[in-house]
Amino acid sequence: MPVHHLSQSISLAGGTSFNELVSRMRVEEAQSLLLAPVNSGVAVEPLGMEAGFRSRSAFYAAFRGRTGLSPAEYRKRHGLLRPAQ
Repeated sequence: MPVHHLSQSISLAGGTSFNELVSRMRVEEAQSLLLAPVNSGVAVEPLGMEAGFRSRSAFYAAFRGRTGLSPAEYRKRHGLLRPAQ
């Protein structure tokens, strides 16, 4: 199947463009990576690259666009680490 037909099929079926779908999937992957306990000591930017983003600016823009938060804010707000009581 030609790439154009695949992209068009995705747009018709999902109501979103192929690029938007890929971006959404990358942000969802980044969200999982940010909250994974094994990554608690890993900086935010490498996790964005691992999720498939090619630049810091693309990662931050897509992440903030989908979540309303920067990756660091998201990690802080939703992270597993809680202050000691």
